[in-house]
Formats: sequence, structure tokens, C-alpha cells
Amino acid sequence: MTSLRPEQAVALVLKFYEQTRVEGCALDEDGDMLLGQWGIYDFTGQEWFHFDLTRQFILGDSEDDEDINQLSLTLFFDPIPDLRAIQADNKWCASLDDLTEFENFIKDSAAYQVITSLKPAKIEMNFDSI
Repeated sequence: MTSLRPEQAVALVLKFYEQTRVEGCALDEDGDMLLGQWGIYDFTGQEWFHFDLTRQFILGDSEDDEDINQLSLTLFFDPIPDLRAIQADNKWCASLDDLTEFENFIKDSAAYQVITSLKPAKIEMNFDSI
């Protein structure tokens, strides 16, 4: 599936965070956060520009009893010169109150400005426990 455009991916992830609460996560205690991150990485033997939006859920009521899960949507792009010129970066969104600032950070970034004119080479969605 490579028909999902970057603008659609961002809109879907932000809407999901805004409208869907996860039972057992304390939103006001960093139990449900978003992470936007990008950069060129070679995790699999092939170099890609990763544009990743991750929702992190922390379940449990104490540090000794925490279950940390991450749902990530990653768009992969060929590392063309315009993307190579972009410094890797990231930002956390810790609450609904921070969502507008987070969205502005993403949309104002050089990464977003470049990738909106590109089609992802591949797209992955992963759910991991860490």
C-alpha cells in the first residue's frame, strides 16, 4: 500500500489521537503520547528516509507494572538529495492541549514540506511492546 499520502497520514494519526482514548492510559501522566520523527536510517540494509508517527500507550498503575506499547505508521522515501539535506528531528506530544503545537511542528518542518510532493516507496504500520 503506497497510496497513502503524507498529508493523509498526518491527518489520520492526529484525528485518531484526538478522538480515541485508550482505556487504562493516564493521558495527564504521559500515558498516551504521540511522537513525530524523521531522518535517514539504514535499519534493514537499505537506506531510507523515514517519516514516522508513533502513538505510545503506557498501561499499568506503577513504574513496576507498566506495559509500554507503540503503534507506528512509517512512510519510507528514497533518500533523494532534498531529503538528505534535512536533519533528523523528533517531537513528542504529551497531551491534547499540545496537539496544535505538535501539528504545526510537523507541518512546518522541512521534512513535511519535501515529502508532500513525493509518493512513499513503501508504508508500514507496526505495533510493538517495549
